[in-house]
Amino acid sequence: MTFTILSIVATSVGAFALLSRALETPFQASVQTLAALDQLDKALGARRTLFDSRRAEDIASARQSFDDIAANAHAAVGLLETVERNVGAAIDFDDESLAAISDRVNKLFDLSRDAIAQGGRRTTPVMLLDEELSRIVERLRARTAMSAADAATLAGTLRTSLLTALGFELAIAAVVSYLVLRYLDKWIVRPVNQFRIATERIGAGDFTHRVPVQGKDEVAVLGVEVNRMAGLVLVMQEERARDARATALGELSRAIAHNIRNPLAGIRGLAEATRAELDGDQVLTEFQSRIIDTVDRFDGWMKEMLRASKPGAEDVHEIDVKTWMHDVVSARRSAADAVGLQMQIDTALAPGKAWFDKIGLEHAIEAILTNAVDVSPAGGVVQCVVTSSAKEGTWSIQIRDQGPGMDPEIRNRIFEHGFTTKADGSGVGLALALQIVQGHGGSITVAEANPGRRPPGAAFTIRLPVRPRFVREGRPGAPEEHAHNGAHARH
Repeated sequence: MTFTILSIVATSVGAFALLSRALETPFQASVQTLAALDQLDKALGARRTLFDSRRAEDIASARQSFDDIAANAHAAVGLLETVERNVGAAIDFDDESLAAISDRVNKLFDLSRDAIAQGGRRTTPVMLLDEELSRIVERLRARTAMSAADAATLAGTLRTSLLTALGFELAIAAVVSYLVLRYLDKWIVRPVNQFRIATERIGAGDFTHRVPVQGKDEVAVLGVEVNRMAGLVLVMQEERARDARATALGELSRAIAHNIRNPLAGIRGLAEATRAELDGDQVLTEFQSRIIDTVDRFDGWMKEMLRASKPGAEDVHEIDVKTWMHDVVSARRSAADAVGLQMQIDTALAPGKAWFDKIGLEHAIEAILTNAVDVSPAGGVVQCVVTSSAKEGTWSIQIRDQGPGMDPEIRNRIFEHGFTTKADGSGVGLALALQIVQGHGGSITVAEANPGRRPPGAAFTIRLPVRPRFVREGRPGAPEEHAHNGAHARH
């Protein structure tokens, strides 16, 4: 840009120099012509003065002065001829006038010498010739002055045009320079600075930072790739943290279940032995039977806890979706009735059958239904809507409540192990629900049930494949291989 501006300035300076040189010639010619004409006019005037102011004898005695005047006149004519030969075209000389001046000057001074020789008398031919020369000199002087004026006008016009052109070129150069700088700043300098900031932030461990992307050029593509890389690293970190929490929770659950089941087995065995020894005592026999039933029920809970500690799709079969879903909701309807809630179910668009682990998926739905019942006000409605998409080969379960909804920050953490907003919550239910759904190759999303309304409520949507990939591949009941193949919850 600097080179362009300097080139424009240098070109303009050169143009000014050429213009000055082109205009200098006619001005010099005009000055020399006017000087020669002035010298000739003075010589003619001096000649007339000699004849008008002296007697014949004085004129005769002034031959030397006359010769000097004649020499000045011839010198002036010679200068005019020199100017005409060199630069006559510049001021449009009249060749006939120049030739007439030369001839007439010679003739006038020849006649004047003859008059001096005859006593200084002025003759008519001398007077006529003098008047004619004076007219020719005035005509040449007027033409030269006109040529000088035209040259001055032309010089002014050219100078104005050149200055205008220079200003226009400089303005264009300035605009182009500004646009180039803006382009460089927008598409090169600023993106490079953004990439520098992004590398610093990502290098420091902030994988949530994103590079602003504009356009579809190579820089934009690079920004998209950097953002995708950071997102993948963030997902990997979240998966690793989630897996670590799930592993720790599973180990803890298995340890607790193992430590409790051993004493329970002893209690059950003792109750059975005692019941067998009670002959005819119906009351004590009934008490022992209750103890055995309670231990069996508690042992069943322990088994379910052990099963939940390694969530996935352990017992996958083809299930009638509508019948199963109605059974799941009906089992929780009494809990909703107890707090004055209605529980509605819509399976009109549900698929006929789907492959899933009915016990594991029931645990996931139960965790979401429990939250929906807890947050909905008395007299409210909890809705369960089952739909399917034959084109995508998926089916969905959406559970909608009429609670206060969730802030974005809570939605981002709702599936973390140990995170809860309840005073008596454990932060385990939804985390296990997510793992179970992911074990089926599905996902859970959370959004507002009634956007724009108050309260907005919450809508949990479980999306599952009708026939999971591990089933298509002939590997049912292999949660360890497919647990992480499903889509993660989108917070």
